[in-house]
Parts: sequence; C-alpha cells; structure tokens
Amino acid sequence: MDRLEDAHMRETPEFKRYEDATNIELFYDLFFVANLTTFTDVHEINAIPALKAYAGFFCILWFLWLQVSLFDVRFVQDMMVGLAIVGPAFNPSVQIQSVFQSLAIILMISRFVLALQYAVVLYEVWYYQETRTPLSLVVAANVIAGLVYFSTFFAFKADTPHNSTFVVWYVTAIVETTVNIAVSSNWKVLTFRGTHLIKRMSLLTLIICGLGTVPAPQSSTDYSSKSWNGPLLLNIITAVVIVYFIYMMYFDWMNRDHFGSFREGIWAFLHFPFHLALVLLVEGAAQFILWRKVVEVIRYVNDLFIAGEKSFIGRDSKQFAELLSNVTNEVFAKFNPVFTRTLKDSQKAIYGIGNSTFNSTEQLKEITTLFAVIQDSIFDNFGIEPPEVENSDPDPNEEWSKNQDAFMLIFVYFFVATGKSTRGDYSRMTMNFVVGIALASLASIVGTEQGLEFAQSAWILPTVALAFVLVMASTYTKLLR
Repeated sequence: MDRLEDAHMRETPEFKRYEDATNIELFYDLFFVANLTTFTDVHEINAIPALKAYAGFFCILWFLWLQVSLFDVRFVQDMMVGLAIVGPAFNPSVQIQSVFQSLAIILMISRFVLALQYAVVLYEVWYYQETRTPLSLVVAANVIAGLVYFSTFFAFKADTPHNSTFVVWYVTAIVETTVNIAVSSNWKVLTFRGTHLIKRMSLLTLIICGLGTVPAPQSSTDYSSKSWNGPLLLNIITAVVIVYFIYMMYFDWMNRDHFGSFREGIWAFLHFPFHLALVLLVEGAAQFILWRKVVEVIRYVNDLFIAGEKSFIGRDSKQFAELLSNVTNEVFAKFNPVFTRTLKDSQKAIYGIGNSTFNSTEQLKEITTLFAVIQDSIFDNFGIEPPEVENSDPDPNEEWSKNQDAFMLIFVYFFVATGKSTRGDYSRMTMNFVVGIALASLASIVGTEQGLEFAQSAWILPTVALAFVLVMASTYTKLLR
C-alpha cells in the first residue's frame, strides 16, 4: 500500500490553485496599463508607419504580459518597467539604435527570469517524474527565446535606421506562446484546469474597456470652452455606448468554466487580435469625436469666407484681399494659431491674392493656399498633428493633404477593428459574422465621394453603436437561440 501511494506521489504534484487574481497580479497589470497609456499618448496614429509601430509595440507588450500570466496562474510567483522607459521611443520606421538594443536586452532578461522561475519550480518538484519533461521544455523554450532576443541586439546599427530584425521579436513571441500552450495541453502538471486564466484574460479585457471610456471625455475637454451641439454630444455618448456593448457582449457570452487546457490556451492566445482591435477601436472613437468638432469648425469657417465673397462687389484684387484678411483675422481671433508660421503663411497668401489679377488662376491658387493654412491651423488648435513632413518649411497644401490622409487612415483602421471586435458562441456566430463583415467593409468606401460625405457626417459612431444594438438585440431573442 505504501509503495502504491509512493508511486502515485512520484507522478504529479498537487499545486495550490487560486480562483481569483492575486494582489501582485493586479499590481502587475498596472504596468501594462501604464505602458500602453504612455505609448498611446506619445504616438498618435496618423500614418501607416505609426499604425505599424503601435501594433508592433502592443504585440511585444501583450505577449510579455501573457507569458508572465501563464506562469502566474499556475504557480503564483512574480518586467515591464523597462518597456515603460524605451516604449515611447519605439518607432520601427525611424529606429534609434540604443532604444532597439535596450529593448532586445529587456526581452532577453524577461525570458531568462521566466526560465529561472520555471527552473525553481522544476527543482522543487524534481521528485515527481511526470514534471521533469514538461517543465524542462518550458525552461528550454524561455532560454532559447531569450537567446534569440539577445542575438537581435547585434543587428541594430546606427547606419541602418530601417532594419527589419525587430520582426523576429514578434515571431519569437508567437512561437514561445504556442510551445507553452502545447506543453500545457499534453502534461497535467502544467494544465490550466483549476487556474484563473479565464479571469485573468477577462480582467485585462475589462481594463482595456475601462481605458476606452477615458478618451471620450478627454477629447471633449479639449474644446470645453467652445460650442457644444447635438451631433457632438451624440458622438460622445455613442462612444461610451460602444465600449459598454463590447463589455456586455464579452462578459455575457463568456464561458467561465474550464473547457480543456488546449482550447483554453488557444482562447487566451486569440485575445491578442481581439485586444489589439479593441484598443484601436477605442482610440479611433476618440479621434472621431475630435475630428467631428474639427469638421464643424471648418464648415463654420467656410461659411464665413463664402459670405464674405458673396458680399464683395467689384474686381479690385487688393480690396478683395483686404476682405479675406478681415475674415482670416476673425477666424484667428476665435481659434488662435498655435505656430507663428501660420501667420506668416496666411499673410503671404493674402499678399499673393492682392497682387494677382482678379479671378485669375494664380489668384485662385493663392486662395486655395489661404484656406489650407487656416484649416491646418484649426487642426493644430485641436491638437491634431499630421504625419511628419520632411521639409522644414512645408507647403500648407501638403500639410492639408497629409491631414486628410490621417483621417482616411483612422476611418479604415476604426471600422476594420470594429468588425473584428464582434464575438460570441455558435448560436450567435452568424449574426456576429454578418455584422462584423458589414462594419469592416465600410473601410472600403474611404476613397469614394460617398465615403467622404459619410466621414464628414455625425453618423460614424452612431452607426457602429446601432450595429452593436442589433447584435445585442439578437442575443436576447429566441430567434437565434
């Protein structure tokens, strides 16, 4: 009898499991929030390279969080401080050698520390034969990952600011997570049964949803001293409603019981695209609130100029330039220019209007430039920055074009992210798929006349909110159950 018990004890140990997240885990989550918030504040998503940088850093941050969490939920022992230091300077398009080398070292250390933690557990349970192989595999996976990260240190050179070696980080993060999930599904000692992995993932989702409620009121405070109206309030309210419906869809449809280590691991892994889509959705919603106000202001300014032009009688270019100068001063009095360059460019355009033949091609070109200067100034006034222009003294028309490109990019990634944020079980899958595809397909109209009219309307966020209302309504009807 003693021998049978001894043989059983030598197979697998019984680890203490926690049903809820521990205080140290919650504290660790604060570093995730701090890193993500800092990076979002520093990096405005106004160009494709900026979007790639955002997604890339989120990938590094999220998989580091996941690797640590996969250990914590099973063994409860506790790296993100380093990411908070180098994160704001992370930009794959314009690489700073010291930043990328530091990040390679941070990732290496994080994996070596995880390997050491798993090794400590392996040492403590070495007596149990069934624990040796799986824990050794996980230790080896972390050591190999750390060595891979370290090897990238030497690839970043000061004379190669567009090195693609950083892609190795993304691939390594995915591979090591896959190994961890595969091992956990084949050996009982690393199973997720009895752990709080589901609660850990849902907690991070809740944190991201909470972050999504911040940009809406934050965006509104940027123009609290200016006019409020119905469309603007509608956009602010629907931005919060969208986040709330995502919260409801996620938590109401979540399976809170253990459903197999492999399936649970894949479920956790698939939270990466879901969380990435979620942070892009809430960021895009905040941008649309700001852009909505900018569109209203630009329309107000256009009305001022149209009224001025209609009131002008005659064909004297200097008098016409004086009228436009008065309208420009009226606009600048209400929306103060942020840069002195704006005043210089506007005066230059007005001078060109006054010294060219009335209604000539040259004069019309200068009028277009004046409008571009004023519109760029309005964007600056609301804190919307266009992608960097290489010229130190950029053409106002070029800046206006880049602002339009930034808006189109936000339009695309917002609706694509919104389409990917819908989820559910089999009974709701058809409705979710249809609504998700419909929302994502709206990104395809960005370059059309209808897309431009829709983008300038107040119905972008309400359209998404109504789509989510449709999904929620179908959830609580017997038709799709």
